[in-house]
Formats: sequence, structure tokens, C-alpha cells
Amino acid sequence: MKSLIQVVVNKQVFTISKVIGIRESAKSHINSFAPIAICK
Repeated sequence: MKSLIQVVVNKQVFTISKVIGIRESAKSHINSFAPIAICK
């Protein structure tokens, strides 16, 4: 039971970090391509 919880937590952490990574890379793409869109 404990190991199952650990696996679920690890999956959630991995997913969250992946989402954050995608967000950060999207931010850098937006910053380089469309700085005007951020100002709105």
C-alpha cells in the first residue's frame, strides 16, 4: 500500500514538473517571438 502511494506521488511530481517545463519553454518562445502579446 505504501509503495503504491509512493508511485502515485512520484507520477504526480513528474507530471507537474513536465507541465512546468512546458510552460517555461512556452514562455521563452513567447518572449522571443511576441513581446507585444505579453504587454496586453
